Amino acid sequence: MLGASPDGASPPVDLKPEVIGQQAAAIALAAGSSVVLVTEPRVGTDEERAKNAARFLSGVRLGGAEVTAIIPNLGAETPKICHLKGRVVVAATGTGGVAYDAAMTAGAPEVITGTVARTMKKKGTAPARAAAKRAVEAARRLNTGICVVAASANSLEDLLAAEYIMKLIIEEGFLNQG
Repeated sequence: MLGASPDGASPPVDLKPEVIGQQAAAIALAAGSSVVLVTEPRVGTDEERAKNAARFLSGVRLGGAEVTAIIPNLGAETPKICHLKGRVVVAATGTGGVAYDAAMTAGAPEVITGTVARTMKKKGTAPARAAAKRAVEAARRLNTGICVVAASANSLEDLLAAEYIMKLIIEEGFLNQG
């Protein structure tokens, strides 16, 4: 899963949703698959959602891949609307999508997404623990540090979630490596 900025986002950092679109297209073409766009508005038409992520979609088109679905962002319920397995899923959202886009645009070698919320297959602390483990594995593989970013500074829940995931990363022993 990738993230991209919707067109209306205006954080104080550079964003390049077109580049994320090209990356999604390359991944989809290499896998013989397609791209699924998850975006807002939750209640609206596919045309409204496409307009919200027009810059991302232009990158996918430039990359030569097909977008086979444009679906609303319904959080944990999103996978129930559309078959996602084997497809390149990109969330063009005003919080996580912007954070992902900003990190990639700033040169992050990899972005690991995570949540404290329940998912279709994980409950309780399992989603956060899985995110922490993926982050530590990626950092060790890439010989780099970890930066945990809250999806929104305007949400206490997001800030607390980022703090919790950081604590789990420390529990994974990341700070104790030599």
